[in-house]
Amino acid sequence: MQSSLNNIHLLALVNSKILSKYGMDAILYQFVEDMKDLYLHGISIDCPDYSGVVRPQLFQVIGDNLGLHNMLGYAGSFSANYYCRFCKMHRSNAAGALQEDVGLLRDKESYNKDIATADLTQTGLARSSLLNYLPKYHVSQNFAVDIMHDIFEGVAPLEVKLILEQLINDGHFTLSELNHKISSFNYGFTDSKSHPSLIQSSSIANPLGASGQSAAQMMCLTFNLPLIIGHKVPENNNFWELLLLLLDIIKLIMSASISEEESFALGAMIRDHHGLYLKIFPHMHLIPKHHFLLHYPRCIKLLGPLQQCNVATESIPEIFLQLFPKYSVA
Repeated sequence: MQSSLNNIHLLALVNSKILSKYGMDAILYQFVEDMKDLYLHGISIDCPDYSGVVRPQLFQVIGDNLGLHNMLGYAGSFSANYYCRFCKMHRSNAAGALQEDVGLLRDKESYNKDIATADLTQTGLARSSLLNYLPKYHVSQNFAVDIMHDIFEGVAPLEVKLILEQLINDGHFTLSELNHKISSFNYGFTDSKSHPSLIQSSSIANPLGASGQSAAQMMCLTFNLPLIIGHKVPENNNFWELLLLLLDIIKLIMSASISEEESFALGAMIRDHHGLYLKIFPHMHLIPKHHFLLHYPRCIKLLGPLQQCNVATESIPEIFLQLFPKYSVA
């Protein structure tokens, strides 16, 4: 219901130049006032299933990482000392952290202290968001995540390139052979419009650079690599094990339903995955999107399956473009 385009309605469009000039809170002001009025007076509903007054309130803000940080008042740069909106782990420690540190989690109390400190470099907070004035909402309790950018435009392209480079260097297959199998693989009806592009040697040589794949293409490539080229890789290969661990993590994160036991298992998988990554690629460190994954199990316990946070954000631009076809939507 939440991800259906029929249930997504346009509230506002803002030119980026106006946003840069006046700031996000100037844009949020009228929304906050309207939401406060709705909660105070409510909406009268009379239908077969329910009759009475409904008082809407804001539950979660969803969006991409940068958009969320701007809306919620956190650091707008992921090279900041405290770039995480879920916890206050310093970036130097986050580069090697394998699990969530509950002692560093943000909450209302620590948030208020950080706002009073008024030092972005020491807190990771740029400002107190106007959204905090809404009844029963606080940005420190906003647990929505950005699956597409964390995984399919973050962790997956980085690790897939590192793994493929190592397997090619070890002589298990060539880049030409891999590309031939990618181009000839039968992706079926489901992935017919998102099959991956051929992989360039320059892309593999630059793991932190652009992947040359869209998020949908990277999802398709990651899920199908074991079928495309897995038979060429010997058993118990640590680099291949890293990919299989990542796939197990993704399957749970993208699941439409998940048990409490599975959420604990997810935390263990992420710990093992990050540890193996640091072990087999000692010249690399964990990127911010690796760190965000540490908080996924807790977010699942609080919100339920995270798939609901993901689908709508990728579809919303389609609505805007239908209404305003001459504009581009970023």
